[in-house]
Amino acid sequence: MHSKARRSTSRSSPQVLLGRGRNRGGLRASTDLRSMSGGGGGGKKGAISRLRKELKAFMRDPPPYLSVAVNDQNFFLWSYLLEGPPNTPYEGGWYWGRLKFPPEYPFKPPSILMVTPSGRFRPNTRLCLSMSDYHPESWNPSWSLSTVLTGLCSFMVDSTPTTGAVETTTEEKLRLAGASLAWNKAQEEFVATFPDVRPHPSFPYATALVKTAAPRACA
Repeated sequence: MHSKARRSTSRSSPQVLLGRGRNRGGLRASTDLRSMSGGGGGGKKGAISRLRKELKAFMRDPPPYLSVAVNDQNFFLWSYLLEGPPNTPYEGGWYWGRLKFPPEYPFKPPSILMVTPSGRFRPNTRLCLSMSDYHPESWNPSWSLSTVLTGLCSFMVDSTPTTGAVETTTEEKLRLAGASLAWNKAQEEFVATFPDVRPHPSFPYATALVKTAAPRACA
């Protein structure tokens, strides 16, 4: 574990604070929360305090297949990295996305986007889920960062349609899973945010694919 976070020279200046569940890849992590600032025009102290607590809890007991990174200039902007769960069309894939928390958090929900092409969600599009900002009326303030990301993972492996979702074949999802890491690494922001991500050497599924080819949705 690194005692200091890596700093990027890009405009987003992400400070990477990672928590991992039963992931097979390699990511180094920082737990230095002292330099985190509110950013975003001086967000509410209560929201930042809540997010700090949730991040610490996430790092102590991270959900399976999930990592997060926080922008050190704006604590309301987060990135997540979801490793495709086994025995699904997303196995072997690495799916990068963003969470945008409102200054009123936890009384209002975050917006949720997935950047990496997945065959499940339209890239860079707000997702309409019961725990996203599309449905503030169904949001529960007792939910947390872990709740949101675990729900997103569960919804991803389901086939329920919603705003922001797309319909593709299993073969297309497998192809995109195999291409996902290379696609991510071609994005400057991803490399700055998650510089150490790599597939585990004993899990060459993504490479092989390149060669071969729970929450509710919106009504």
